[in-house]
Amino acid sequence: MSKENAKALKTPVEIIKTISRMGWGTITRHPLAGVKARMRRAEGQFLLNWTNPGQLEPRLQPDKEYQDLSFDFKGHSLILEAIYSDSEVIARQKGVRTTEHVDFFHTSGFNKKTPYRFRLILPLDRKMSFIFQLSRKTFTDDFDRGYANGTRVIINGDELKVGVFHDDSKKDYLTIESQENQSFDIFSNKAHAAINGLGFLTGYLAGNAGWYFAYDNNDLASPAHFYHTPIRKSIYTPYTPVNTNPHTWIRDRNEADRLFDLKFLQPVSIKVFSNLCQKLYDSVDFSSAVLLILEAGAASLIFRPGGYAIVLETLADLIIGEEKAKAPMNKALSKTVREKLTDVINSECKDIPEENRNILLGKINQINQVTNKSRLRIPFDELGLLLNEKDLELIATRNDFLHGRIPDLTNSGIERPDWRKNKDLFYASVRFYTLLSRLILAWVGYDNYILNHAKIQEKYTRILLEEDYYIQALTIEAS
Repeated sequence: MSKENAKALKTPVEIIKTISRMGWGTITRHPLAGVKARMRRAEGQFLLNWTNPGQLEPRLQPDKEYQDLSFDFKGHSLILEAIYSDSEVIARQKGVRTTEHVDFFHTSGFNKKTPYRFRLILPLDRKMSFIFQLSRKTFTDDFDRGYANGTRVIINGDELKVGVFHDDSKKDYLTIESQENQSFDIFSNKAHAAINGLGFLTGYLAGNAGWYFAYDNNDLASPAHFYHTPIRKSIYTPYTPVNTNPHTWIRDRNEADRLFDLKFLQPVSIKVFSNLCQKLYDSVDFSSAVLLILEAGAASLIFRPGGYAIVLETLADLIIGEEKAKAPMNKALSKTVREKLTDVINSECKDIPEENRNILLGKINQINQVTNKSRLRIPFDELGLLLNEKDLELIATRNDFLHGRIPDLTNSGIERPDWRKNKDLFYASVRFYTLLSRLILAWVGYDNYILNHAKIQEKYTRILLEEDYYIQALTIEAS
């Protein structure tokens, strides 16, 4: 790739480093105009320190809400959002030191509603790679390096370029950019859909802080403005739904060699990745479900299978919709049965307390509700995904996990030791995770193979399975 097409990443990275280093600046807004202040980064967040200059002239009507603060810092005129309250500052005595958190700040003149070309850069706290998960597009940058860890995603017709790169000090960054002229909020929503999609496929949700750079031109060479915002903390889980290198997970070297030589494993295509991110962009519920998968994967073992079970229920509603969940009886029959059962309760249960009788009547009114077990199975049927006996057995345990019970998946008895309970929890977790991965990837059109983590971990769980290490995400008939 020629240098003419290299991404101009040095300038934004230098801005990030410059602003992140501790230094002194000058506040330029009343009532603190001219006061020297120090901005520093501590434990992932920015702090602003200054010393109260003495008796300040109060405004006729001091603002009670927190106000933006203008701050000249290291050659940049910054607007620090919602930093101080006039009434609090005026009340402080001379020499009192003030420390305020600085969460959001941007260059003076930046407006979220003004269309720009945007680039988002996230400093990473560990290495991110999607070489074995995603179809890639190589790129170069003005650090004079080439990278294979790049890809594309199309959301609402806008092609976003995604890549992982490092600077001269080997610090890693994630970059997401678009050459489409758009408002901050529109781009930000697209970028976060891409971040969530990458998080699902790689097990690493990049977070902590985002630096948005706004450009006037398509070359994204010299930013007109930048905007800093904190975002949710990074999440890292050890599991990924897809991996095209069998040696990454399979401990049996001969079997890994055999599968590798078959060359049947394919990464998620840009089209499928775009389908995934489009659904994340369109649906807050789906985004929340994917985030819960990641949070559950990073949580303690006692919570993990319950978190996955909640996601399975959410996905069932998203994929099939309530109208496709078939009740046991049609409406006419259901009405007849409810009326007859109500008559029985009213005639035979006159002597029981009214509260108990109302409970029974309430259950009668719900007699035709779709069972959770059948509702959770429907999306798999809709997508043509066959479930085996072990899958169905696990789905049937959903309520146990949601109520804090550990089902006996190996029939070892109620007095089974704690180590067996922990292995049951782990087995349920990886099997739930595999089911969720298969369901999501089939829904977005991925027709290759996903990792069967229940099979991969069978020696640890001591639940031996007559299954393959890889499962086809989408059957040929369904695709």
